[in-house]
Parts: sequence; structure tokens; C-alpha cells
Amino acid sequence: MSISHEPDIQKSSWRPFGLSLGLHTLLIILLLVLINRIPQQKIGDDIRRGSLVLALNQVDQPTDYLTEDDTPNAEPSQLPAAELADATMAPPPKIEIPQLPELPGRAAVETMDVNNMADVPKNATKPTEFTLSEDDLKMIAKEQRELKAQQPAGPPASISVFGSGQLTGRRFVFVIDRSKSMGSQGLGVLNRAVQELATAINQLEETHQFQIVAYHDRTITMSRRALLPASDFNKQQAPKFIDGLMAFGGTSHQNGMSAALAFQPDIVVLMTDAGFPELHGGHLKEIAIMSRGNVQIHTIQFGSGPLQRTDNFMKRLAVQSQGSFRYIDVNQWYRK
Repeated sequence: MSISHEPDIQKSSWRPFGLSLGLHTLLIILLLVLINRIPQQKIGDDIRRGSLVLALNQVDQPTDYLTEDDTPNAEPSQLPAAELADATMAPPPKIEIPQLPELPGRAAVETMDVNNMADVPKNATKPTEFTLSEDDLKMIAKEQRELKAQQPAGPPASISVFGSGQLTGRRFVFVIDRSKSMGSQGLGVLNRAVQELATAINQLEETHQFQIVAYHDRTITMSRRALLPASDFNKQQAPKFIDGLMAFGGTSHQNGMSAALAFQPDIVVLMTDAGFPELHGGHLKEIAIMSRGNVQIHTIQFGSGPLQRTDNFMKRLAVQSQGSFRYIDVNQWYRK
């Protein structure tokens, strides 16, 4: 006969649970008691404030601490509005500038005048008159003689170049295009120009002056960049200079004319095939300004066959300077 012990097992399992519940309940009660015993701060109680303490440290002196009693109780913002306005708008104190005594032997400064402020004694002597010494007068006279010698004297000369009319003046500049089209592989003008210019220059007297300007994209002059006296030696050098020119490169009529007008001549003879680039209106105006109305520009254009353009810059350049225009068909040279 078996006996069942199942009810005793259930009773023994509930005992630990009951003991744990009792302990937890006791701990909660003790915790609530402790919380109630902590003092609570009431609303409205004064809160302690912190403050800054200033300490003054000096060498060989004890440290001095400043407290709130050492500073004014009233802050600037706590002053009345009227007193605050008076404190901020008060004018600065007036500073008196001492008057310096007048120094002996010097003029008193009354105004900001540079003449009065100059450090000059009262007994200064009057300035002496400026006079030239004898050496200065001799030097000026010498310069005037040299300047006068540069001006051609005597009657003007009348010459002709490449069958042109009479060109009359005392100072002549011959401007010739030396670009490739003017050489032996082109129109052959440079070979002809050797004899033509030599003949024209031989008509000048020693009182006359001349220069030859050859150009393509750059310029070159005979001997030096100045008008040369028409002496026998310079006349002999002219055909040698032209014969030694090589025809190559492009064309810059403007550079050639600018170089010629820089010599301030009476007569300019421009010899070219008028190739591109041509002189436009702006260039012609610049040439007129450089000429100052005192230079006659005679233009000689070379080409193969009849003249194609009856109105080109060569004609306009001659007309505006009261010069002449001439066209030469190089084919006529070989038919003779």
C-alpha cells in the first residue's frame, strides 16, 4: 500500500518565497523613513552667493586682499539716469598750452606761413643778382654757332628722281622699299635705284643735306642716323650703300616714313610698289602730324603693267602734303 507525499512538497516550496517578500518589504519601509529624514530646502530661502577676491602681489610686500567693503557699493547701472548722463556727457578738462618765449635773433611765428617759419636771421643780406661767367657765355656762343652750322645755307636745290618733276629744297630724304618684291626676283627696282639716286644726289651742293632710308619690316640708314652734308665723300658712298642692300622680308611703310620724318627734312621721296599692308587713314593722319605742314612728300609707285588702282594711299599721301605722285611700269625698262 503506497502513501503519497505530494502535499508536503508544495508547502515546503512556499516558505522561501514568503521569507523573501517580507525582507523586501522591510527594506522599502526603511528607505522611505530615511528619505523623510533628509532636510528639504523651502522655496524663498536665501541662496549663498560666490564672490571674487582680488589679491595684490608686490615685490617685498605682503599680499593684500581686497574685499567687497573696499569697493563702491553702487554700481554704474544703479545710478540715477540724470547722474549717469552727466557723468558720460561731461566735457574733458581743458589743457592749457604754455606760451613759449620768443627766442633772440629769430622771427616770431605768428601764422602758418613757410616764409615766416624759415630759419633765417633778421639781418640776412639781400640775394645777389644772377650773372653768367665768361666761360658760360663762350659755351653758349659755341652752341649757337654749331646750331647755325647745322642749318643749310645758300639757295635751295632742284633735283629729279625717276623722271619726276623738279623737287626743290635744302634737306632731302630718299625712302626706298627693300622688300623681296623690289629686288631682282621681283620688279628689279633696287638695281635701277643705284644709278637714279646717285644722279639725283650729285645735283646737290655742299650746303645741302641728304639721307637714304631703306626699309622692309625694319629700317636702315646710310652711315648714321642724321642728315649728311652733300660732300663729295658722302655722294660717293650713296650708290655703294644702295648696291649693298638685299631685298627680303615683308613691308612696313609706316616704319620707313616715321624714320624719314624724324630728320625734319624739306623733301621726302617715297619709292615702293605700294604692297600690303597699306597705310590706312590713321597712318596718314600720324604722318601729317609729324610733318607739321613743312614737308613735301613725293611718292613714286612701281608696278608691272598699267596702274590698277587710281586712288590708293600713295596718291593720298602726296596730295595731303602738297607733293606729287608718279607711277612707273617697270616693263617699259625692258622694252627699250
